[in-house]
Amino acid sequence: MFQATDSIAVLAGWIIIGMVSLFAINFDRGKKFLLWIVWELSGLRFIREKIFPPRTIQARPPATFIFWLLGAYLALFGWASIKYELTIAGIEKRANIVFLQLSSPAYKKALGRIPGLQHLPCPPEPRLLKPVSVYRSLTRTTKYPQMVNLLIETIEDWKKSLDTVKLQRAYLPHARLWEADLQKVNLKNAELRHAQLWDANLQNVIAWDADFENANLKDADLRGADLRGANLKNANLKNADLKDADLRNTCLIKADLRDANLKNADLREASLRQANLTGAVLKGSRLWNADLRQANLQGATGLQPESLAKAQDLYQALLDPKIKTRMQKISPHLFEESKR
Repeated sequence: MFQATDSIAVLAGWIIIGMVSLFAINFDRGKKFLLWIVWELSGLRFIREKIFPPRTIQARPPATFIFWLLGAYLALFGWASIKYELTIAGIEKRANIVFLQLSSPAYKKALGRIPGLQHLPCPPEPRLLKPVSVYRSLTRTTKYPQMVNLLIETIEDWKKSLDTVKLQRAYLPHARLWEADLQKVNLKNAELRHAQLWDANLQNVIAWDADFENANLKDADLRGADLRGANLKNANLKNADLKDADLRNTCLIKADLRDANLKNADLREASLRQANLTGAVLKGSRLWNADLRQANLQGATGLQPESLAKAQDLYQALLDPKIKTRMQKISPHLFEESKR
């Protein structure tokens, strides 16, 4: 389905093609037609006759279409501008209340209101010389980018005092949260792509369906973390402590888990395809239906063949020779190429 802007572009294209064709067929006629369009439809004739009134009554009054069109556009721009200004004024008023509460004993409750502020709908800013921006401002909503970035900076400033704060659906891409205290924080459905979380304390964090793609969690403390359904694709979890973590249905594709502690971690139905688990501690970890295609498990400790046999796939996985030989006897089908 074409958008309005696409339809306008198509119409303009056909007009240009028609004019070029007219010029190609008859240059003189095409030139006269072009001059007529400029003279009549641009409003030049109307302006001239207002300044220099004709002595005789004209058979055809000058066209005022362009002025009606310009007036309608200015009215729409004014409407869009007022709507935009009122919306951001309301958002800023609510944000100022939160900033005032940060200096009170209820600062954690105020911090918990930040995700809601980030997701307040705001129309895009209309620009007078960009008609498409006016159309979008009247028909669409998005986030208020300046406020979103300011609230991210606020979270970064308070990173040492975030424990137990409810940050559900927080928008924190590229956030600088290294060494942050995020114990027992609610990060359900939070956006933390490319976030810098190295050496952060995330013990018992609740992060269902959170997005940590490309995040740096090196040396992070994730003991007891509930990361069910989270996206940790390409995440750096080198030397991270994930003891007793719940990683069911978690995406760990191409994740760096070298020397990570996954003791007693629940990895059922997790996707560990092409993940690097070199030197990782996997004692007591549950791997039922886990996807380990092309994963590097060399040097991993505590890996039991009985647990590994419950995995979904081991196609092209790198294993220590003794474990691989035993697994090929127990479950040879796991090393066959999957049709998925």
